[in-house]
Amino acid sequence: MGYFSHDTAVIDDGCQIGNGVKIWHFSHIMSDCIIADRCNIGQSAVIRKQSYVSTLVEKGASIGANATIICGNTIGKFALIGAGAVVTKSVKPYALIVGNPGKQIGWVSEFGHRLNFKNGTAICKESNQKYQLFGDHVKKIL
Repeated sequence: MGYFSHDTAVIDDGCQIGNGVKIWHFSHIMSDCIIADRCNIGQSAVIRKQSYVSTLVEKGASIGANATIICGNTIGKFALIGAGAVVTKSVKPYALIVGNPGKQIGWVSEFGHRLNFKNGTAICKESNQKYQLFGDHVKKIL
C-alpha cells in the first residue's frame, strides 16, 4: 500500500489510490474512485461515486476537512481547497480556494505555500521553486 489512511477512514472496494495519498479521519472513498498520486483528503471528506458524475482530483491537490466538491468538477494539480469550502466549479492548478461558494483568493506552490507574485514571478519559500503567472493560470518554471 503506497498511501496512508486513518483507521476511521472508509475505502470501498474497487478504488485506485495513488502513491503518497493521505486519507484522514472519517473520510469515505466510495467504490471505484480513482485518486491520483500525492493527494491529501481532509477529515470527513466524501469522494462521490464515479457512477454519479466523474470528479477528478489531480496529482498533489489538497482538500481540507469538511470541504464539499460538487460532482463533475476537476481539482487541478497542487490546488489547495480550504477547510469547509464548497467547490461548485473546476479549480485551476495551484489555485487556493476558500469559502462558500468557493472562491479563488490566490495561488500556492507544490509545497502548499502561498505565492506572492512580483512582476509575474514568485518563489516558494520552502523549495525555492519559481512560478510564473500567465494571465489566469500559473506554471512552475523548470
